Amino acid sequence: MPIDSLDSLRRAVRRIVSLVSARNYAAVEEFTGGQRLSATDIERVVNEYGRTIVDAPPCAFELHPFVHVQNSDPPEWVIDFDLWTQEQGRSDLTLTLRLYEMKDGTVKTEIDDLHTM
Repeated sequence: MPIDSLDSLRRAVRRIVSLVSARNYAAVEEFTGGQRLSATDIERVVNEYGRTIVDAPPCAFELHPFVHVQNSDPPEWVIDFDLWTQEQGRSDLTLTLRLYEMKDGTVKTEIDDLHTM
């Protein structure tokens, strides 16, 4: 994967994680198109988890590999990103994202799931 593509994917993940940690679930839904999880769904899962989600440290974005979906058009990647909490640091609450590299160079992002691993 070209380095600029990897940077674009990481920026999209950072944006989602930042919005979730800011509890701006409506903006998450808008950014992802609400394809699989609505703002209400995300809020419910975070509230049920019962810990305070915080923005992940910069190094966290280097820890999680992107998995390329073979023969996808547009090019597609999946990542399982562990969210961070104020109480425990890296948590077992995982955000599963699908990212698509569009022909115009933008990245379309969908949340596949938000769950404990």
